[in-house]
Amino acid sequence: MDEYSQLLPQPNKSQQPRRRRSPKWLFFILLGLLAALTLVLVHKQSAEQRIQQPLNVPDKVPVEFFVMSRCPDAALMEQVFAEVVPQVHTIMDVKLNYFAKLDSNSTLGAKCAHGEAECHGNIHELCALKHTKELPLFWRFLVCLNKKLDMVGDMDFTLECASAAGLDTAALLQCVGGQEGKELFRQSVENTVYSGVKRSATVFVAGQKRCVEDSGWRECPGGHRPEDFVRDICKAQKGAKPSICSQYPGYY
Repeated sequence: MDEYSQLLPQPNKSQQPRRRRSPKWLFFILLGLLAALTLVLVHKQSAEQRIQQPLNVPDKVPVEFFVMSRCPDAALMEQVFAEVVPQVHTIMDVKLNYFAKLDSNSTLGAKCAHGEAECHGNIHELCALKHTKELPLFWRFLVCLNKKLDMVGDMDFTLECASAAGLDTAALLQCVGGQEGKELFRQSVENTVYSGVKRSATVFVAGQKRCVEDSGWRECPGGHRPEDFVRDICKAQKGAKPSICSQYPGYY
């Protein structure tokens, strides 16, 4: 140390501020909180994904009817299925396809064999099926309509049957009175045309022609009794089946 440096005031070591060190435990606490927050967010996200994504439920058996709403043959077939639906409705995916001639100049987009009233009846039935979650309720409505085929297409009669069956009449009216009903009708007629089916009433089960009722039952190799249709629907279902299916050996 030279003579000039000795003249400068020397720092008092006892008065120097001490450098504080962050305790290690604080670091680990913060790290733990961050990890916990991350786990919460991940769990919430996965839970939301589980809610948004439907369960992997096996597809139901497609059952397609090619009919006309004022057709006696259709009414007869639908009466048979009035005994089928309560037993296996949980595994049925029903679709209605109607016979008509597409006509862009027509008010309803098509012309029907039994007149415009039948076109209205077709739309009424399509709208009822679309806006009814429980198939047995829809079938109750359908059977009610079929008791008075000459009244099918009349809105008051439709509402009477809808109320008796426990359907949502407000949703039915909105569908029938708007574009939705006409679009459902057009699509159903197109389905019939593309299918090549020529006779009312025809039913397909799991994509295969199952039976025809046209002034008598025909092309029904598996029979046309309610239990015959129940058996074949049970057979076609690949996933879980209702207990009624256990009555048919080899199909449960």
